[in-house]
Amino acid sequence: MLPPENVRASFGARGKPKRLAGGQGTTYLAGKIVFKPVEDETEARWIIDILNRVEQRGFRTPKFLVSTNGTFLVDGWMAYEFLPGTYVKGSWKEKREALEAFHRSLKTVPYPLFFEARKNPFARADRMAWGEMAIECHNRLQPAVEKITTHIKPLQLPNQIIQGDPGNILFSEDDTPAIIDFSPYWRPAEFSFAVLIVDALVWERATQSIFEEFSDVRHINQLLLRAELRRILELDGLHRMYGRDCLGEIDTHIPTVELICSMAVTAPF
Repeated sequence: MLPPENVRASFGARGKPKRLAGGQGTTYLAGKIVFKPVEDETEARWIIDILNRVEQRGFRTPKFLVSTNGTFLVDGWMAYEFLPGTYVKGSWKEKREALEAFHRSLKTVPYPLFFEARKNPFARADRMAWGEMAIECHNRLQPAVEKITTHIKPLQLPNQIIQGDPGNILFSEDDTPAIIDFSPYWRPAEFSFAVLIVDALVWERATQSIFEEFSDVRHINQLLLRAELRRILELDGLHRMYGRDCLGEIDTHIPTVELICSMAVTAPF
């Protein structure tokens, strides 16, 4: 659904909206303004407050715009500045540095209580992957889920606000990396690296050389298990709650499941 004309006008946008690639396919660009529908107003207002105040050192994040009504949200939409940049495969060192800088800036942000009420497929999958909810999944996914959970062991790492979709980084020759589509979670900062790795293995056909850049990360093998488990359980949630035909994507995940489980056998942590 396109952002309505009155919404675009209230943020001063010009030009016909064009849907942007990636994400859930609901984000649009009009001129130099990005429009995104809001599912949870409480979370949206929290994100806007955090990103509009964060000190940007070693990274960029978009600034959210105020409408002519003096509000950040208009009829279920929010708007923010378009950040120029290009998605680049690889560049693991640079992506790690950008994420570390971003997480340093968020380290003192307290736990938001509204997280406990989140029931979307992504939040539910995250809780199940970290043992905070009983795992429920479609039979199509069960073998992979059981294989992973066999190797999961307890972890003791400090939590903080992190970027849960760490692959959303754009690069520019003229500026620092841009972190877009902020998906906040309350997890160890190192977990973001694990999600970055499994996403690269599954979707970009990254080679095992990716592990070289993250070999010093504490408990990386246990974090990888949880990251891949979360991604698989997201498929179940998207199918169960939104009716998406995505269960077949498990086939793309199997090589990564086999790899990280074999790593967990030789080095449990």
